[in-house]
Amino acid sequence: MNLFLESKEYQDMKVKYEKEVFKLFGNYCTYDDNKVEHKTAANVAEYFKNKKVYINDVEEKKSKKGDVTTTTVCRVKTFYEVWSEDPKMKEYKEVVFNCNVKKVKAHQFNLFNGFNHLNDINDYKKVKLDKVFNHLRSLVDYNEEHFTYIISWLAQLIQQPHILPHTCIIIISEEGTGKDLFLEFINECIGEKYTYKTDSIESVCGKFNSMLGGRLLINFNETNPVESRNRQDNIKNLITANKVKLESKYKDPVKSDNFARFMFFSNRLFAFPVEKGSRRPVIMQSSTKYLKENYGAKENSAHFNGLYKVFHDERYQRAFLEHLKSYDISNFKPNDFTKSKLHETLEENSYSPISAYLSQLVMFYHDQKEVKLATSEALTAFTEYARANNSKFDYSQTKFNVELENTFNVKKVKSCGKMFFIFNIQALKSLLEKEYKVNFSDDEKEVTTKIKCEDVEDVDTLKAEIEMLKHKLQKYESKSKRAKAKKLTVKVKKNIVKPMDDFCDADAEPNNENAQYDRIEDDEMDDILLEFD
Repeated sequence: MNLFLESKEYQDMKVKYEKEVFKLFGNYCTYDDNKVEHKTAANVAEYFKNKKVYINDVEEKKSKKGDVTTTTVCRVKTFYEVWSEDPKMKEYKEVVFNCNVKKVKAHQFNLFNGFNHLNDINDYKKVKLDKVFNHLRSLVDYNEEHFTYIISWLAQLIQQPHILPHTCIIIISEEGTGKDLFLEFINECIGEKYTYKTDSIESVCGKFNSMLGGRLLINFNETNPVESRNRQDNIKNLITANKVKLESKYKDPVKSDNFARFMFFSNRLFAFPVEKGSRRPVIMQSSTKYLKENYGAKENSAHFNGLYKVFHDERYQRAFLEHLKSYDISNFKPNDFTKSKLHETLEENSYSPISAYLSQLVMFYHDQKEVKLATSEALTAFTEYARANNSKFDYSQTKFNVELENTFNVKKVKSCGKMFFIFNIQALKSLLEKEYKVNFSDDEKEVTTKIKCEDVEDVDTLKAEIEMLKHKLQKYESKSKRAKAKKLTVKVKKNIVKPMDDFCDADAEPNNENAQYDRIEDDEMDDILLEFD
């Protein structure tokens, strides 16, 4: 009998160390942080040379007279010396990542080992999750149905990681709402080895997508609308696919079970393409309550500093994880949800109305290299254009600037204390043609886009829209001239408009020879001011 193999000390060490080292087809392997690496016998022996197993061996000696004496001898071997000869050592034929642990076979080494990384954290029952819940509610604009949906969605990930919900969560927010804090908190709760955070859809949907392996939650932060549209089919497939092909550089692709869920966070409305009637994306919009401009700078700082301490406290992470483990999801149906107003609006306008507006702008200035417009004037022109085309989007100046700078690569500069957009017409035209499939016809001087092509009955209608836009652009340009002639405007009005004191009686009849100037329309005033430019 091998006393070393039977010793309690060795058996305890075996339970501990076989979580990180095992044999795969006769080769030694180590497991650490969701990675399996091949090791030589010498590597393993070196690693375990200071891990000793001690036993007390009783030796018997018989004298010539037949007397038996016993002595106790302490013997020692390294763990590797004992373990390498153990016929019951763990040995596998393949490595898998399978959240359905009941289906894992004896010859498979499973990279998924549950959510036990916070088990050593004590006193978690004493903390209250009110601040965590309040922050999550703010991220869904205090919509209680959406709040319940996210909790249920995350609880299913913990309780049933092997069952895909076939939906993804998309949260659209202003910058500074604290979405990064929430992402970090969720990743810590689930376990960082099971999560992946990126701002590049290509890293997940592209050719080399090995990071999908062993992941339960993929967080896309600051999603690029162009990239998400180009990879739309890949994303839809990953949301529902039971199997995926994983490929690393210089290695053959392997087929693997897919257990990944997806959450998208962005400051841009059109971060994710939404088709009419689609049930995969669940779109929510965040509250702006705690932004500096709404809550106050000091209050904002105090609020998020407090959240930072809570979200990075492992007691709160353990408490939230335990909450998800016990949360009742018996009635949760991931595809049964009420669409938000933003969701419905995005469905009706699957492409950004800004791209249509910029297409018209490119056509109008087709013979110029660059166009400089004040940011406020550009937003006003876009707003008028959007309303004329029955678009339901109401952009703030900040969100409009973000869209133009980050999505359409429009340069923003400051001049004389005022912010301006510099439109590179040719570069903008190329981007619209390549990414938004806009077709520019120089011969006909017309623009057609897939965004509104079903609404355009004929070319004449489109030409009329272009003429209307030209008129509005001229009007907004004149406003800047009006600002320059502000002092002159006062003088002009004194000369041609009757003093307001004379109009105290609304029903009184004009009684001077300048009566024809009593009321001057805004458009006429614009013409008058232009003469003094």
